[in-house]
Amino acid sequence: FSFCDGFELSGLKLRQTMCWAVCFDNCQRCYVHDIDIRSDVKNGDGIDFRSGCNHCIVENITGFTSDDTVACTALSRGKRERPLSKYLSVSEPYNSSHENIDGSIHHIRINNILTGGFHHGVICLSAHGNQVHDIEISNVEETGEGGREATVKIYTGYGDGYNTGDIHNVRISNIISEKAKYALMVKCEAENISTQNIVQKNPEGE
Repeated sequence: FSFCDGFELSGLKLRQTMCWAVCFDNCQRCYVHDIDIRSDVKNGDGIDFRSGCNHCIVENITGFTSDDTVACTALSRGKRERPLSKYLSVSEPYNSSHENIDGSIHHIRINNILTGGFHHGVICLSAHGNQVHDIEISNVEETGEGGREATVKIYTGYGDGYNTGDIHNVRISNIISEKAKYALMVKCEAENISTQNIVQKNPEGE
């Protein structure tokens, strides 16, 4: 979904998706809920909010994803050469064809995520000066299937240009790790990160 405003997406069962299951590019005021994903494909993210997304809700996501189940990835640098060949298509066409966009992701509500898999249940990433802010992450739990680095991760992302505080105002609550090494992992100089009820059930985890 690219440059869409005010829509609802729900009631889907997605299997063996080709890369990311559902991707949003510069979208706003979307409600994404009650989606079951089972995918072990390479780079198999579930729900992916890309640069420019704001005022969105995602909740009641179940299943298994080989990569991040829900991602807020503010990494776009604007217009650049895409696609790389006639066989490849970019998953954020608006952000990849326009310069001087606001690449920030903000006012996203992520709730009730119950999945297994690899990498992370929820991740927030920022790079190239884009910001991720006013994010609420709650009720994220692993099924125990697979093996993750972290149930929830806050990270600088891929690429340079991250500034201290580019990720800020993130509220995280009711996180339960079954097998992940970290229940919550913050690997950047973020600001105003509040946490409540973070549970690590993995005896070898942190």
